[in-house]
Amino acid sequence: RCCYRCKFCPLWKTPHKELDTKGAIELVRAARKLGVVFGVYEGGEPLLRNDLPMILEESKKVGMVNVLVTNAYLWETKAKASLPFLDMVIFSIDGPKDVHNSIRGNPKAFDKAVAAAKSIVNDKLVVMNFVLNTENVHCIEETVAIAEEIGCGISYCPAFALKDADNM
Repeated sequence: RCCYRCKFCPLWKTPHKELDTKGAIELVRAARKLGVVFGVYEGGEPLLRNDLPMILEESKKVGMVNVLVTNAYLWETKAKASLPFLDMVIFSIDGPKDVHNSIRGNPKAFDKAVAAAKSIVNDKLVVMNFVLNTENVHCIEETVAIAEEIGCGISYCPAFALKDADNM
């Protein structure tokens, strides 16, 4: 599930079956028993899960490092309960405000993500990730400057041609 309509991502177009809380916690325990040390919670948008804090707490209990990848749309209302169990937060920011908002399909996307990143950059490891595509490849330097202003690291991943996504 996701609350945005990103051009490069088809996840919001098709309903997906999610594990229930019990299944998610069992998966965390099984993964740890197999030697997994990092749990990366991404989506869609993981903050849409009401049980995310419980899953993250169990992950910490079994000794895992927790990473949340978020678009930050629900940050103000949903993140507080999860923060104690997070080691790193990756915020999706795909370029300057107009470019990011266009790619993400929401006019508030940039402001929400930047505000959320700034709110915890002194307390958690924060990284800004941008999905490199034809709409933002021309503004890489501006995007790096945004990460510098926030005071966080930056990573990128290329947009891949996914079925049902806009070709970017």
